[in-house]
Amino acid sequence: MPRSIRWDGVCKYLADFAPGIPKWTLEDMPDLTGKISIVTGGNAGIGYEIVKALVAKHAKVYLTSRSTANGEAAVRKLRDEVKDADVHVLEINLADMSSVQRAASAFQSNEGQLHILINNAGVMSPPVDQVTAQGYDLQFGTNVLGHYYFTHLLLPTLKSTSSSLSAADPIGVRIVELASDAHFLSAFTGGEVIKLETLKDGDARRAVGTTQLYMQSKSGNILVAAARARRMTELGINIFTASVNPGRIESNLQRHAPAIAQMLTKPMLHPTKMGALTPLYAATSTEALEYNGKYFGPWARPKGPRIDHEGNVEAEDSIIAWLEEQILEFETSNGIST
Repeated sequence: MPRSIRWDGVCKYLADFAPGIPKWTLEDMPDLTGKISIVTGGNAGIGYEIVKALVAKHAKVYLTSRSTANGEAAVRKLRDEVKDADVHVLEINLADMSSVQRAASAFQSNEGQLHILINNAGVMSPPVDQVTAQGYDLQFGTNVLGHYYFTHLLLPTLKSTSSSLSAADPIGVRIVELASDAHFLSAFTGGEVIKLETLKDGDARRAVGTTQLYMQSKSGNILVAAARARRMTELGINIFTASVNPGRIESNLQRHAPAIAQMLTKPMLHPTKMGALTPLYAATSTEALEYNGKYFGPWARPKGPRIDHEGNVEAEDSIIAWLEEQILEFETSNGIST
């Protein structure tokens, strides 16, 4: 591994243990009356706190959940905590492309606009034998492919919303991808930030191990955000995209970690509410618009990813091409026209 890349990653990773005092808070969020948002995994953890903050600022929010029952329980709780919360459930299993397609269709049958899409849901270090419904690595299939396909299906709505807005609109249309500082420690570097042969089940994937597969998926989130911002800009489409590390946060994301690891890391974790800060900064603040395609660290600070992720157009284009191939293969085999 090149020394400059290794130490760049390690130093930035260690810096996030002490992210300092937030210079932007949830109270700084603008009014979001008339704005429509989707938050994946919004029924629990960081996602729940993101939804709660959005509805408190009068946005209409669809929270996604793998279970309608769990989503409805979250909605009831939100309506108890926030007066007149305009919040709704959208069932989706990001590990099943058929479910993703149904969810996007259900949203578009109800809404003609979408201003903020926060791709928050994720899975970390599950048993390596767990894969998606289509046979992809569960972590990459959920954290990257599932979200990419969902966003792909929603792009017509996002684009039409953007074209309908005044240039002076302070929010515009935004897509936020939740990444992680785990990408700083990935063993994959340079032109092989993503090893395509590990994205479907097989010997190559299992040899890598579940922790490295998680790190790779978080690299995927960063590369997708950068590529989307670059391509939208080239096409003259005003859609802002960013990737964010929400911080080391108490959530159910650690549920697959060994008990001893959970015990050792717990003292280093911040309250769940703090995890909403950086995603919401990217999704709503005026200042964030200066950093289209960039990576933010806690708390609401532009931070730059690892050296070999920044401006790595080769890696960006490689993963986008792979993702588009998977979508085409799925839709062709299922007779779906989009």
